[in-house]
Amino acid sequence: MGKSKFPVVLLGSLVLLILAGGIYLGMVHLKDQNPAGLNVSSSGAVNLVENYPAAVAYMSDNFRVSSWRETKTTLIQRAEFLNSTPEDLDSSAVNGDQVWKVEIMERTCACPAPNELYVVEGYVDASTGNILHVKTMTAPEKNYEKETCASTACH
Repeated sequence: MGKSKFPVVLLGSLVLLILAGGIYLGMVHLKDQNPAGLNVSSSGAVNLVENYPAAVAYMSDNFRVSSWRETKTTLIQRAEFLNSTPEDLDSSAVNGDQVWKVEIMERTCACPAPNELYVVEGYVDASTGNILHVKTMTAPEKNYEKETCASTACH
């Protein structure tokens, strides 16, 4: 190989390496966002709950400081969802085996002691994206684990 072709080959190899790395990282990130090939990702479930009319109204009335807010998603089994929701829920609304539990919480004040949290709790069918149940409430911070509130200085 002549001297004039070496920089071109080196540059081409570098571009291919960067492209392959980007594709790999993108695939890893997408898998983290959407485990087990679910039709609805965790961020999609959060978006659905945040745009649910009751949640929009509650957040508009109560959520004030985004730095006091924490969002948590947990993928739970259908049976666990059915055991933890109101009895009047239509169980046929759940099509898949997995449900996203979405918790959006914001502290009521910046006090250093444990206080109340404004909470939007929603459940989304991970296979269809159907919102199964949304409730809004205030709850003591002690009802939530320290990891959830760590970034908002609950404890």
